[in-house]
Amino acid sequence: MRGVPGARPAFARGLLSVVSSGLSEESDEIESSGESSTYCPSSRSPSPSLIVTCDEKWILYDNRKRKMQWLTPGQMPQQCPKAKLTNKKVMVTVWWSQHGVIHYSFLRSGQAITADVYCAEFRTMLTKLAVKQPRLMNRSSPLLLHDNARPHTARESILTLQELQLETIRHPPYSPDLGPTDYHFFRDLDNYLRDKKISSKEAVQNAFTQFVQSRLSDFYRKGINDLPIRWDLMSQISET
Repeated sequence: MRGVPGARPAFARGLLSVVSSGLSEESDEIESSGESSTYCPSSRSPSPSLIVTCDEKWILYDNRKRKMQWLTPGQMPQQCPKAKLTNKKVMVTVWWSQHGVIHYSFLRSGQAITADVYCAEFRTMLTKLAVKQPRLMNRSSPLLLHDNARPHTARESILTLQELQLETIRHPPYSPDLGPTDYHFFRDLDNYLRDKKISSKEAVQNAFTQFVQSRLSDFYRKGINDLPIRWDLMSQISET
């Protein structure tokens, strides 16, 4: 990610101290790289209770995978059809916090996320957040954590964040596995959909809704609270 003049790196010490003691130390300033800013960095303590995170994912209609099988002599292997080169898929966008899912939607079949779609989804999420978590919206405002995908860092997205005065948490560059939606939410979703063959977009939506409704509150809390541990490990590795 590009450097931001005067920005505080909201990972490692800050997030780790928030979870362990409820307080966060002031993080060091990140040196400016001289490039233009792509985020509105947060000047507040990155408390997990304030974090709203999001991401997008392609969901395949056919989630069956060919597996290696251990067979005894003479035993016939279990048949599994070869995956099609152009498997049907639909993209879902999801916004969530440690309190649960705030908003999700499905794009048209085969449609990918764009800056226009992302900004529209963002405004919808804020409307729903005001209903589901009014205390957060009335007392302060959420801290947005999203990765560096092009729709998230496009000029239109940046202007929308500035217009709505939303603060963001800096995400480590080239680290999709450090986003809670990737390492926690979508990983569990993949396990839930494993070996399922879905016949339509409506069936995909039903399967996703069932997944969301089947997760307990601890699932979402753990996903956010694991964030400082993962980022702290990353910072230790980067220092070696």
